[in-house]
Amino acid sequence: MVQLSMTKYHKNYTEFGDPYQLVLPLNLEGLVPDDDSVRLLSHELEDLDYSLLYQAYSAKGRNPAVNPKTMFKILIYAYSQNIYSSRKIETACKRDINFMCLLAGQKAPNHSTIARFRTGFLADTCEDLFYQMVRRLEQMGELSKETVFIDGTKLEACANKYTFVWKKSVGKWEEKMFLKIQEAVTLLNREYLQFFRVSKETRTQDIQKICCFIEQVCEEQHTVFVHGRGRRKSRNQRYLELFRRFLERQTVYDWHTASFQDRNDVWTLVPFLETMEKKVGLRYPSVTADSGYESEEAYTYLREQKQKPYIKPQTYEKWKKCSFKQDISKRENMGYDKITDTYICHAGKKLKPLFIKKQKSKSGHESEVTVYECEDCTSCPYKERGTRAKGNLIPDESLDTSGGSIRSSKK
Repeated sequence: MVQLSMTKYHKNYTEFGDPYQLVLPLNLEGLVPDDDSVRLLSHELEDLDYSLLYQAYSAKGRNPAVNPKTMFKILIYAYSQNIYSSRKIETACKRDINFMCLLAGQKAPNHSTIARFRTGFLADTCEDLFYQMVRRLEQMGELSKETVFIDGTKLEACANKYTFVWKKSVGKWEEKMFLKIQEAVTLLNREYLQFFRVSKETRTQDIQKICCFIEQVCEEQHTVFVHGRGRRKSRNQRYLELFRRFLERQTVYDWHTASFQDRNDVWTLVPFLETMEKKVGLRYPSVTADSGYESEEAYTYLREQKQKPYIKPQTYEKWKKCSFKQDISKRENMGYDKITDTYICHAGKKLKPLFIKKQKSKSGHESEVTVYECEDCTSCPYKERGTRAKGNLIPDESLDTSGGSIRSSKK
């Protein structure tokens, strides 16, 4: 039997290296320039109140691997350097001298610690810290306080393409599970002589109460939980595992249902401005936003608050098209007499107010819509270009002329 030597399989990577030993100072702060952005960031974030962030951590158990204040500084500085991945932030903490300076001798956090901090501990306190920073900038005189610029970004919550689901699918599976929950609750009440009920409005809270009841029964009866093939589970364990699965799935459904609420920016402008005024303590004279925030409710609110709106119209891109400018059925292409409150169509005839309709938005804002109707479309040479209706009928709700009538929102 021949024994092969293993020495030839081990390569020496230092045989051609220079005899130089890397020497680093004990204090890495000396390697960071005095005017570096990391020094400014650390200095400005140092005086914020982190009491809510510390309260997010449990008083029991071991201390966090990295100080929460330091973790917040690392996260903000990473974002300022266009670093968003938790794994890339971990690598930067091990290799980048600026991140090492922020750590101040603490061990570099791993990507799991960074992810838990970002999605868990920081989730409920991030808004408070940001508003503190805005107030600090205002006290330093760094804010002009002339206008606020608002924009929104829609993000898909999960990166996995198979985790995205549609609202109809969520509703269908949630309804099927609700029927199973009703059957399980009926059996539970019969075997434990209880009177539990699960309604659609409070299903999550009702399932939580059932889980708490079964957990209490397991504790009182000293139920032994078994797992694995060939082991028979007790009645308490079966019901507890069943309703825990229901609760877990219902929590996911609730989260998806909340995510599928109207994602239009129209209904978010007023609550955002009210929250910002409450948190910051000042009201901006003007508001600048994109077309997604345009609505009658927003204009009415800004007028009442004496704030000047700079909002891009939702139909601005359409207005620039030649097809829109040549469409004689659009009220924007008609003349308007403010004194008599009438529109003048392409044929020179008047469109007079027919009636006023009141409607309410999803946020509860009430508005009035004036419906206009042409005095006579009979034998009009432009009728085919203005309407497809046979007479002066009232069309479906729209802002365009159709069927000899026009609808205009009264602002």
